[in-house]
Amino acid sequence: MNYILKGSLCGSLNETRNEPLGGVGVMLYLPLQTQRRIAAFFANMKETFHIVTKEEAQERECLLIAAAKTDVLGHFEFVLDEKYKNTVFDIDSTCGIKPSGEPMQIHLGSVQPQWDSGKSQLSCYYEWNYCMTAKWWYLLRGYFFEV
Repeated sequence: MNYILKGSLCGSLNETRNEPLGGVGVMLYLPLQTQRRIAAFFANMKETFHIVTKEEAQERECLLIAAAKTDVLGHFEFVLDEKYKNTVFDIDSTCGIKPSGEPMQIHLGSVQPQWDSGKSQLSCYYEWNYCMTAKWWYLLRGYFFEV
């Protein structure tokens, strides 16, 4: 059976308007430490969002499960093996370029999917949509995207 995690990324412009994050990378990781799995699952996304350091990115390279790119509307999709059906995932994104010329990686949060098979006998689905707060999005958009 396939496990399909799909969703979308956006940045909040204000209380009523968002803009999709099209053409950005989305990465799915196993959590770095077992202890973090429990803490990450219960943490508020606003508390876990951060810019990933080079050291953290290197430390987590071996934990990467899958990578995708968002379409113009910010949608992405991962098709996962059944062995991940009870897994907590860390979700990161690469959006923008640092002044050093390197891609900027941000940790969006952690999620434990509650899979739904609906009427399908071949796949289970989970949808995860994330919109950066205006505070973070304006900082990233203005500094790293030079908008």
